[in-house]
Order: sequence, then C-alpha cells, then structure tokens
Amino acid sequence: MKLRNRLDRWKANIGPRHLRARFTAAISGKVEGYGAVAADRKAPIRGLALELKNAIALDEIEPHFQPIIDLETGRVRAFEALARWMKPSGETVPPSRFIELAENIGVVGDLTYLLLRKACMACADWPADVRLSFNISPRLLQDPTLAVTVVGIVRESGMDPRRLEIEITETDAIEDEAIAARLLNELSRAGILLVMDDFGTGHSNLERLSSFGFDKIKIDRSFLSASNRGKRDQIVRAIVELGRGLGLPTTVEGIETREQLERLRSIGCTYGQGYLFGRAVPAKQAALLLSEPPVAA
Repeated sequence: MKLRNRLDRWKANIGPRHLRARFTAAISGKVEGYGAVAADRKAPIRGLALELKNAIALDEIEPHFQPIIDLETGRVRAFEALARWMKPSGETVPPSRFIELAENIGVVGDLTYLLLRKACMACADWPADVRLSFNISPRLLQDPTLAVTVVGIVRESGMDPRRLEIEITETDAIEDEAIAARLLNELSRAGILLVMDDFGTGHSNLERLSSFGFDKIKIDRSFLSASNRGKRDQIVRAIVELGRGLGLPTTVEGIETREQLERLRSIGCTYGQGYLFGRAVPAKQAALLLSEPPVAA
C-alpha cells in the first residue's frame, strides 16, 4: 500500500514534470540524442528545399511529355507535361520528392509557371489538333492572379489557348470554392479546357463537375489494379457512363498492357495514357511520335 502511494505521488508530481521537461527539451534540441535525431531528419529536407529554389531560379527543371491516345483511332491527341529535375551532377530527383515540397515551402507557383512557359513554347508549333495537358496544384486555385498569369503565358508562347487542358486533382484542399470557381471560369472563358484529374480517388463531389465547369474526366490508374478487377471495371464503366451522360469524354491513365487496352475500349473510354503508349520524353522526342503510325491500332 505504501509503495502504491509513493508511485501515485511520483506520477502526480515528479514524473509528469520530468517527462514534460525532457519532451520540451527534445523538441528544442536541448537533450542529447532527441534533438540531434530530429535535426538530422530535417537537414536533408532543408537541403533539398534550398536546392529546389535554386533549380527553379536557374531553370534546371524541365517538362517531359507523355502521350495521350485516342483509344478508337490509336492516334496521339495530347501530351501531358510532367516535371523532370536533373541536377548538374547528373542525379535525377523524382517528382514524388519535390512536387509536394514545392507546395510546402511556397514555391509551387514559381515551379508551375516555369514549367508551363517551357511546355507551351515547346508545343506551340505542334499540329492544331494536339493538345497540351498540364496539372495545376489545387493550392493555386486560391491565387487571384492564376488565370491572368496562365492566359498570359499561353498567349506569349503563341499557342492557341484552346489547345491547353488544365488538370485539377479532385481534393478537399480547396479552401474557398467560390474563388476557385471564379478562377476556373476565367480560364474557361479564355478557351482553356478543364479536366478533373484522378476522379474517384479523392474528395469526390459531383457538384464540382458542373460548378467548376469541367470539360473532361480523368480516371485514376488505381482502377486498373489486378486485384478485385470485376468491381473496378464496374466502377470505370459507371464513371464512363457518368461522363457520357454529362457530355464529358474520359481519359484513363496507367494503361500498361494490351489486355487493359482492349478492356477499356470495350467499356467505352475515350482516351488512354500509360507506358503501353510511351513514357514521358523530352519535347523533341515527343514531336517525333506525331509522325509515327497509330501506336494502339
């Protein structure tokens, strides 16, 4: 009984204070081992963040282009511009390491506009029926200068705005939907097409298909997974039917096999994207694809 009383007194008095003190010290880096570990984990991120800022300033990040195919004709109908970063040392930094980082350190706008300018200039002279698909971070949908900046970049490049598709990932990260809707409406009035990206995986909201004025639905690659294929095919079919009912064509990403291609054709998907048709390549190589025979015939 006395032992229990002593333990209770320790928990009530010494223990919590002691633990809180060590926790506070660890957070501030004052306890050897705790703060050092935290600092070691943050150091590479801080270093990469600085390198990313420098890479943007020095134009080191380039757009590569992955073909989007008309599944009926097998012809290239668009290219999606994807960010690629190669350091002067030759080391390649995958997008998964720097795209979210750009958002977190507040340079996603600079990165986006740099890549859009380069992408538009690269494909300005491509055939008029070949579009450029470009992803915009939902965070930029709160930037009142977004539409003016995008339209200005497109016109400066000499590319027809009607050839640009802006992809917006469906998400709940849009803070003010009224602002986002106004900005997207400005882009639409300029002739730019709007695509709901990764449909079916995020904060699905059918109201957004109309209020944001989307022109196309892009179905996430996860629905091509081999697991539970029957149910996933039913979901894809339902999305395609939804798009057809709303007058919206559908694009499926992540197509890697002939079997997937034939399945999606039978379901009625309009466009396809994936390694079966080609990986993302520099602009000169992408242009060569336009003169080749249909890749999915």
